[in-house]
Amino acid sequence: MKFHIVIERDDEGRYVAECTDLPGCLSEGEILEEALENINEAIIGCMKSRLKLAGEKLKIEKFDASKYYGALGEGSMDEFDECEEDLLARYRSLVPSQSE
Repeated sequence: MKFHIVIERDDEGRYVAECTDLPGCLSEGEILEEALENINEAIIGCMKSRLKLAGEKLKIEKFDASKYYGALGEGSMDEFDECEEDLLARYRSLVPSQSE
């Protein structure tokens, strides 16, 4: 999964990074590399939080978000698509179809 990131310099010369695909997901750094590292950590934190919240809202029995954290733990988003598909399948099984 890829995210769109915007990086700008503020008035004090710090780099401010924002993931526009995840509203409110911001970070910063004194150098560009630090800002990139920090926004990656922020994205992982946002995704973990949203996965946990989704499990709670959908009232998935014994929802164990740590299963999904594993795909995010190394800072890699490559496996996240599979986790997202699993969550969508669980959601669809709990929510009646609009065509019914």
